[in-house]
Amino acid sequence: MQTDSLEFDPQESQWRYRWWKSSLVWTTLIVTAFLVYEITARPIWGVVVLCSKFGWSDFLTAFWLRRVDHNRPRAKAFFWFHSAIGFFHIANAGNVFSLLFCVIFIASKAQNRAVLFPGEIYTAFGAFCLGIFLSLLAAFFGFWHAIRSRLRVWLPYPHYVLKKREENNMAVEVLRALRLAIGFGCVELVGLIASAVGRHETDIGGALVFFALIALVAVVFFKLFKVLKNRFIAQIPSQCWDADVVGGVMLSQLPNGRKWRILAATQDISKSEADTQLTGP
Repeated sequence: MQTDSLEFDPQESQWRYRWWKSSLVWTTLIVTAFLVYEITARPIWGVVVLCSKFGWSDFLTAFWLRRVDHNRPRAKAFFWFHSAIGFFHIANAGNVFSLLFCVIFIASKAQNRAVLFPGEIYTAFGAFCLGIFLSLLAAFFGFWHAIRSRLRVWLPYPHYVLKKREENNMAVEVLRALRLAIGFGCVELVGLIASAVGRHETDIGGALVFFALIALVAVVFFKLFKVLKNRFIAQIPSQCWDADVVGGVMLSQLPNGRKWRILAATQDISKSEADTQLTGP
């Protein structure tokens, strides 16, 4: 297959990924988590290993996309976007594990209220908080690279995410989440400024400063979101991706566990074709 083909068939032999490979990966992961627990005698490291597995495919997709994409600014931007998705998956896994451990702990220790929560619960919740923070930070770097290179971003929704009928570009949701997070930080900063003003003057003066700054922040962020959406969010996929294998893979509804393998195979195919052209048949 030529790497500049307009379409690709995921069922072709070179793109196939057998179900038993996924089972082997999960079996290896569980065995590794158990060995980590036995060797270190600290179950929290097993929780870290389990949570990290949920972001591996996204991180590998980011890695291979940066290697094979000929559009270097786009490769850098989407490296951060897919890293953000990976951190978000780790955060979701930490959230689920923390709730699961809480249920198990409460059910098993319901009669003894003096028992403290085990460290596994705090570790899973810490993975959730850290994953959310790193996800937002990676998304910020992704948009930073897109703005610097004047790139229009098209990030398709994963196959498991329910989307609105009129929304096909997940980059809009990522931008909204980033605006909400930065806006929340600004509100906290405004609160600190208003409290400092209130100490030196009156509580009324601090309240007036607080509401005035909040209104200013809201207007600025609304205008900024509108400008960024119009200038850097693609309206159609072709504004971001080319009609080649890389574009076809990234716009497909395949899970990231298959995307990164196809990207890796694409690089292998391109290398073999280059060697054939140099050495001759």
